[in-house]
Amino acid sequence: FVLSPISVPADETFLELIRSRVQNVARRFNLAADAVRVDKIVSAGSIHQSIWENMRDADIIVCNLTGHNPNVIYELGVAAAYLPRNQVIVLQEREDIQPAKHPIPFNLKPLQVITHGPDLASSAEALHLLDRALEVAILRIPFARACVDAPPPPIGQEISLRGTDFPWLCIPHLSHRRVTPDGLEFGAPRYFGASWASYGDCDFRNVRVTAQIRFLGPFIVLPGHPSQTWIGIAVRASHYYANASHLYYVRMDRTVRRTEFNGDGTKRDPDPEVGNVLDSSVDMYNTWFNLSVEAGDDAFSYRIGTDSKLGEPVRIPVTSLDHVFPTGRVLIQSYNCRVILRSIHVEEL
Repeated sequence: FVLSPISVPADETFLELIRSRVQNVARRFNLAADAVRVDKIVSAGSIHQSIWENMRDADIIVCNLTGHNPNVIYELGVAAAYLPRNQVIVLQEREDIQPAKHPIPFNLKPLQVITHGPDLASSAEALHLLDRALEVAILRIPFARACVDAPPPPIGQEISLRGTDFPWLCIPHLSHRRVTPDGLEFGAPRYFGASWASYGDCDFRNVRVTAQIRFLGPFIVLPGHPSQTWIGIAVRASHYYANASHLYYVRMDRTVRRTEFNGDGTKRDPDPEVGNVLDSSVDMYNTWFNLSVEAGDDAFSYRIGTDSKLGEPVRIPVTSLDHVFPTGRVLIQSYNCRVILRSIHVEEL
C-alpha cells in the first residue's frame, strides 16, 4: 500500500515506479504483487475507512515522505502501529531532510528511511536500497502474519507436544493444526506456503535443533515424482522456501537430504544426500523420526534416527560450502503431506 500525496503528476510517477519495483522483486520469489494507493481503490465507503482497511491488510507499506504532507505523516504513524518495522519503507528526498526544513520526526526515526536525489527514478543507490528493503519485507510476510503477539519460545529444554499446544509455535492460518495425544499435527499438503511451523518469532545463528516427527496424511503424489514428499527441519531460514534456508529432510523414497547453494546464493539441484539411505524395513508411514540439525560457525552437523535413538552425525565443514546463510528462523516443514510433531528441543550454541 502506497502512502503519498495525490495532487501532482509526480505523485503518479512515484506510484508507477513503486509498482514496477515491487512486482520485479516479487517475481524473484515466484510471487505476484501490486502497489495500490487509496485514490485508485473503488469503495462505497469513506476514503478514510478505505485507507485504514488497506493499511491494516497490506503486507508492505511504502511511504513518500518528501514534502512532509500532513496527511501522509498521519497515515505513516498509523502504519507504524499496524506493521513491523521491516514492513514499512519510507522514501524521502535528501535535500528535504535538512533540520531547518523538514527533519525526520523523532517517533519515525526507527523506521527504514531511504534518501534519494531530486529524481528517484535515476537514483541508482536509492533504488538498490529500495529493492533490498522490499526483498527483506517480502521474505518476512508469512512470518509477520503467523507470529502476531507470539511470546518468546523456551530455549535449552525439550518440549513435549503430546496433548498440548503452545502459542509461541507459529503456524500459518491456512495450515491444519490439531492437538492429539501423539503430538501436534500441522501442514497443508496442497499448499507448501502454509506447511511449516516457526519456533517462535525470532532468529538464531548457532543453534542445535532436535525434533521427533512423523509423516501424516493426506499425501499428495505428483505425477512422475512419487518421491517428492518429505518432512524436515530448516535452520537459518529467511523464508519457508527451500532455497532460503539450510534444510535437512527425509523423503518418502527413504533418502535423507540437505540443501546446498552456489556462490551466488542459488540452490543446487538435486539436493545432496546425507548419510545412508534408510533401510527398506522402515515403515515410512508409521515410524517416528528423530532429526537433529546443528548449525555452527565451523560446521553443520546432521543426525537421523528412529524411535528414541539418533544415528551418528554427518559433519559438513563450513569451509566446504560456497554459500552459508548467516542467521534465520528454525522451521519444521512438510511437503505434499502433513506432519505430526511429538517433541522439540532448541538450544543456542
